Amino acid sequence: MVFVIIGFSIIGCKKDKNIVEEQVSIAELQGTWLASRFTEKSYDAQNNALVSESGDTYPVNERSVVYDGSEIRFYRNGALRNTYTFVIVEDEIRMKQESEDYILKIRLYADSLHSHTEEYDYQENGIAMKRVREIFYEKK
Repeated sequence: MVFVIIGFSIIGCKKDKNIVEEQVSIAELQGTWLASRFTEKSYDAQNNALVSESGDTYPVNERSVVYDGSEIRFYRNGALRNTYTFVIVEDEIRMKQESEDYILKIRLYADSLHSHTEEYDYQENGIAMKRVREIFYEKK
């Protein structure tokens, strides 16, 4: 089964004036990163109008990501959830696990802050919608 999720280009966060978005390299990602917060936005898919926006913080150590060479491991509450091999292509992190491909947008905001963004389509009351979720990770 092939499962692909692609980040949506109009999303973003209200950036601190001191944060500069940069191109991401595998070398910069190496190590452990803790999920600190997320934002979730819903759009009317036809006209890209923002319909709702929410966000919250994650409890400390609930979610983490470990980059080790070309391998990425996702943990939840200390337990390993998934392991993928990955490459960075422009603003995407492309992960592979056997026959499953998984693509997220990736952004580096600072040496110690980056995010993964995923987008998916759904229907709500017969209206085509898009949901965009950005998870922010801080270097441990």
